[in-house]
Amino acid sequence: MDGKVKNDNEELVAYTAPLLPGGARQDVTVAVNGELLQLKRGVAVDIKRKFWKVLRDADRQAVAAYRYQDQAQEAGRRAIANF
Repeated sequence: MDGKVKNDNEELVAYTAPLLPGGARQDVTVAVNGELLQLKRGVAVDIKRKFWKVLRDADRQAVAAYRYQDQAQEAGRRAIANF
């Protein structure tokens, strides 16, 4: 052993920031513990796993929010139809 502790969060992983509907090309900015990273959408890059985890969690939250909004709209449509 060389005495170094392996930190999986520093390993590089492949990532491509998804393109936005309508062709908007806003860059993606993410910060972890004071370290900042800016990514261009649609460009495949290798990023540290710690950034990938934050981006993955943000994507999951966005999907959950979309589903919640969709369910609320559907409940509203049903309520109006039953009125």
